[in-house]
Amino acid sequence: MFSPRNRMCLTGFVIDLAVMIALTVAPFYIYNQLGGDARMSGYFGGLQAVVYSAVCLLSSRWVSKSRNGLTWAYAGITVFTVLFSLIPFTRSIWACGLLGVGAWTGLATVWPALYSWLGADPDPLRRKESLGWFNLSWSAGFAVSPLFAGPLYDYDYRLPFIALAALGALSLALLLSLPHEHAYY
Repeated sequence: MFSPRNRMCLTGFVIDLAVMIALTVAPFYIYNQLGGDARMSGYFGGLQAVVYSAVCLLSSRWVSKSRNGLTWAYAGITVFTVLFSLIPFTRSIWACGLLGVGAWTGLATVWPALYSWLGADPDPLRRKESLGWFNLSWSAGFAVSPLFAGPLYDYDYRLPFIALAALGALSLALLLSLPHEHAYY
């Protein structure tokens, strides 16, 4: 099996595969399924980004002080996955918006928890290396995801949401496989 640090990098890759699916297909869903326009899509994306940023800043304060910061990651990835996967069942822009904002609120507890876990490494050189590989991993997930999110949407608009749900479940399983940072480091 992969080492915990490698599993954390794989987790970052998988989570950002799911995140970029959400970012890629949300505008198409708004245009094609909800009859929205560019302004509506912009408001949807902008509101999610503002909420995500604000909650990340707030959650980073309490996640780092938590006895087990990964608990926040478990909860956050579950909230993100469940709420965003429900979007194709909505026919209202308001319901879609609430689900999207709720999903990104959950996601905003994930990244501080993951960085906190990696940051617990007492060896500064190993910590720097781990953070570098982690950043490369999630960036690769971001880069690869649109290559299949768009074609999945073209085939059936629900397929990317199903893929997002599967990736969210996989990332939760990977997170659950990680030891507590104090036990590992």
